[in-house]
Amino acid sequence: MRTVKNIDGTLNVAGNITHACDLLVSQGRKQVRTRFFITNLGGDRFIFGYPWLAEFNLDVNWPEAIVNGPRFRVETLVLGKLTNRNICSTCRLSLSPS
Repeated sequence: MRTVKNIDGTLNVAGNITHACDLLVSQGRKQVRTRFFITNLGGDRFIFGYPWLAEFNLDVNWPEAIVNGPRFRVETLVLGKLTNRNICSTCRLSLSPS
């Protein structure tokens, strides 16, 4: 399990993160395997962390909330329950459950 805090530093009401999903994220020719931690983010669908943003170095039009350039493609690699052995030290992206 992994304790999750909201962006404002408060504890998430959904509790600890117990599930993750490894995804292969592709944009153009770049492909990166990334661990996505699954939790309830309320009205947000996902949160990108700095390591993920730095890895892809996106061209973002912030006023229009548009990412320029090739579209992203995401493929699921692993879906399952977390164990202490496979928890990453940094959360790159959180997804809300469907």
